[in-house]
Amino acid sequence: MKFIKLISFLLFFISQLFFAQELPPIIKFNSNYYKAGSQNWMIDQDKSEFIYFANNEGLLEFNGTEWKLYPSPNETILRSVKVVGNKIYTGCYMEFGYWSRVHDGSLKYTSLSNKIKSKLIEDEHFWNIVAIENWVLFQSFNRIYVYNIKDQSFRFIDNHPYIFRVFNTNNSIYFQAINEGLYEIVNGESILICSNEQIKTNRIVEIFPSTQGLLLQTERAGLLKFKDNKLEQFDIVSNEIFKINSIFCAKKLSNGGFALGTISNGLFILDKQGKIQNHITQNTGLSNNTILSIDEDVDNNIWLGLDNGIDCINLQSPVRNYQDDKGYLGTVYTSIEYQDNLYLGTNQGLFFKKKFSNGDFLLINGTKGQVWSLFIKDNQLFCGHDLGTFLINQSSAKLIFKGTGTWKFNSVPGIPNYIMQGNYNGLSIIEKINSNWVFKTKVKGFDISSRYFEIDNDNTIYVGHEYKGVIKVIPSKDFLSVKKFSILKKPSKGKHVSLAKFNGSIFHAGKQGIFKLNSKTKEFELDKKNSLILDKDEFVSGKLNVDKSGKMWFFTKSYIYYFTAGNFNSELKVNKIPIPFSIVNPMLGYENITQLSGNEYLVGKTDGYFIIDLNDFKVKNHKVAITDVSVNRLEGITTKLSISKTTELKHDQNNISIKYTVPCKSSAKDDNDKTYVSSYIDLQNSPKFPFGYGLSYTSFTYSDLKLSKNKINRNEEIAVSLKITNSGKMAGEEVVQLYLRDRFASIVRPVKELKGFNKIALQAGETREVKFIINNETISFYNNNIELISEAGEFDVMVGSSSEDIRLNSEFELVD
Repeated sequence: MKFIKLISFLLFFISQLFFAQELPPIIKFNSNYYKAGSQNWMIDQDKSEFIYFANNEGLLEFNGTEWKLYPSPNETILRSVKVVGNKIYTGCYMEFGYWSRVHDGSLKYTSLSNKIKSKLIEDEHFWNIVAIENWVLFQSFNRIYVYNIKDQSFRFIDNHPYIFRVFNTNNSIYFQAINEGLYEIVNGESILICSNEQIKTNRIVEIFPSTQGLLLQTERAGLLKFKDNKLEQFDIVSNEIFKINSIFCAKKLSNGGFALGTISNGLFILDKQGKIQNHITQNTGLSNNTILSIDEDVDNNIWLGLDNGIDCINLQSPVRNYQDDKGYLGTVYTSIEYQDNLYLGTNQGLFFKKKFSNGDFLLINGTKGQVWSLFIKDNQLFCGHDLGTFLINQSSAKLIFKGTGTWKFNSVPGIPNYIMQGNYNGLSIIEKINSNWVFKTKVKGFDISSRYFEIDNDNTIYVGHEYKGVIKVIPSKDFLSVKKFSILKKPSKGKHVSLAKFNGSIFHAGKQGIFKLNSKTKEFELDKKNSLILDKDEFVSGKLNVDKSGKMWFFTKSYIYYFTAGNFNSELKVNKIPIPFSIVNPMLGYENITQLSGNEYLVGKTDGYFIIDLNDFKVKNHKVAITDVSVNRLEGITTKLSISKTTELKHDQNNISIKYTVPCKSSAKDDNDKTYVSSYIDLQNSPKFPFGYGLSYTSFTYSDLKLSKNKINRNEEIAVSLKITNSGKMAGEEVVQLYLRDRFASIVRPVKELKGFNKIALQAGETREVKFIINNETISFYNNNIELISEAGEFDVMVGSSSEDIRLNSEFELVD
């Protein structure tokens, strides 16, 4: 009964311990994606940083961009792989040998077992390979084959009924023989060093070096310590948990911690002291709960060979993800740290837990419903809620204002015992009286929803409204009523706009750009420099977030940006983090980020949150490897060229294809993008300057694109016209460019094909019409028979300042 109670306690402990984990990014590759077998038995990496997997169907290579399968030499399951120098050694059923790179970049297999074919034991599988000095050891359950690289000779270690596994630990070779014990190979001889019953009957999956002796990770007996011919249980916090899990593989990590793969309970990651940092299962992100192999690459990513697929975990990532798969929390709209607790405001209520704990988030009673904001003043936490305003004290909530929802809060200049609230129906004041906060009054004379509002240095209130624009509100001296209000001409109204006060100035952001309130004219002016972050269709939302550390945050399609104050002037410094919006996955228009401590920030998502550490974002120099060069004549056969030797080409061999890769791991990528690139901050793959790019001292506005016809035959033409306005303050020249795209053709056509350009000079404020002609010649192309033809179909018309800066779009159809 005591044993059953202990097991029940441990299972309960595990479920509680791992309910609320903040996990590193996990990239999943299924067998359909890498086009090989589902099971992956062993993993290794070469000096070029390519990753190799012993796969059911052969040697699987991942160069960072492409997966390539080299079929097993005898069509049996590949069980083992080990990189030694420039060779990749593998073992399978009744066969072992090595692969080496040939001149065209591919791998070629050389059998070693064929040299001693008569000495192989019937029905042998080679499950493991280790290397030491000039020796490579191939291990089956029956024998260890010791191969001398220098003289290509073999010797054998056998006379053991069941050799479970061979290990290289601290440049010493050990192996376990079931029912016999642990052996060390010394001068080619097997020396029994431990015959303890625990070793005889419990399979060892890995041996770790330690200052305290050898640490033996067993399958079911936990972690054992062997020192001075004594075997004992190694005292770590997690040992009892591992005794009820079946450990199949293990790896000591470069940070001193450990990774343990189980048969049916996913992956355990331990720190140096053996304390569990993460328990990752299929429910929390893995492709499969059965871990067959583990390896750590040079970038400290953990690769897992699974019973069904391959996963890569970026332990060094500056991103940690909390995934709310069960929908318990809901969408996170706001967060804050307060009195050693972490609070999350979501669409389902206000939740909290202790900071730095793996405990569950708990719902604070009475707060069920939509939470919009959290605000601290005078060491008191306020919660803006659909029901009104709550005061929060640890795990309890007190409703101090009700009747309408509360969007946000702001301190009132000159009146420290006031807080102004933005409500669904205007503005209101709560007041501190004798250390108690109470509702005072609604601000009279203003009934417009005030989701975003800021108070300027002259006490003017500016309210941001999606459907009205920016409203200028003049309050009374006591802020209890409004004298007058008016809607500013600019910036204009729009979806997902916002207001924020940062570094003493008020900013407005929307699809038109980022605007700043001029302190003298009291008008919002476009911040052209900082609005450049919205170029190339980067806008998704204008939500601005200001944190307590002096940063203003902004989310775009490809990046998270933050602005900081300049050192010597009022210009803001722009910084960006390469995390795309598809990864952030927030509620559109409600993006939120909160400083936790130091450079750690929490970003709310629709299904939980993630934490980023700015200290860990860093640029890495990348290795670029050419993997394939091929050439062909027109309509000729493609020939692969050497990537290691000089090659001469004939004049008509003018179609050259070069493949390359960057074999390092991304920290945060879109799940739909499985390209294996970069370590922390990626450079974009796009060119620095797109085709047609040019600089000017002014700016130009494109408008009124017109096509004379939207449908033509081959004997007709289309007149394309548009207007160009110099919208800047200086004279300038602009090259207006016309691009076409044939959507469907017998030969794939370019996405953008330049068909005309017109250089014009305009004075400031001047507008001029620009014209192009599209006819049959414009849309013709050469087919496979070198015939100039045109084909009926639909065409896209694009006009812009460069190939990447398309301003206007239209379409037409060519009919037979």
